[in-house]
Amino acid sequence: MTDRGNDTWGGITADELREAWDSRLRPIPDDLIAAAVSPVTRSLLTEVGLPTVEVLGVSFVSGSGLSNVERHAGNEYLVVTDAMPYMAYAIDVDTDEVVEFDRRDPAGTRFVNSDLATLILYLGQVWRAASLTEAAAAKAAFAEIRESLSLLDPVAVEEGAPWWLLLDELESNAE
Repeated sequence: MTDRGNDTWGGITADELREAWDSRLRPIPDDLIAAAVSPVTRSLLTEVGLPTVEVLGVSFVSGSGLSNVERHAGNEYLVVTDAMPYMAYAIDVDTDEVVEFDRRDPAGTRFVNSDLATLILYLGQVWRAASLTEAAAAKAAFAEIRESLSLLDPVAVEEGAPWWLLLDELESNAE
């Protein structure tokens, strides 16, 4: 395994990802990753990996769960989280975009982030902010996440988008 350290995925470094998750990331062996995955996403999975802890009911797939892609409505997706109960986060293998993947209704599939590194980084920041016990600190952390995400991946926080809805709910619950 090569440690990219200061190299980036969409401008995000391995060190930033590890810091967001307190190093609770597990690299995925290359032979367990579907052949259709892009070299950029493959390097992220093999060099940094996926979170090993659950955040807000989201658990990342491990092991052979990443060895196959699912085909729906003409697209191929690598599902990276366990279904919740029928929705999961998945990577569109043609674009590297992360989507909320609706197994029951592919038309319900919608954009979440431009790439997997962005999803991992911001879910890690949400995981850390959700553990804050002081309401004002948590609310400020969620607002900071929204602002940062709007600079890095603006479409992800457009009104009505999954991140916009999630951060609104988290900020409201922190009050």
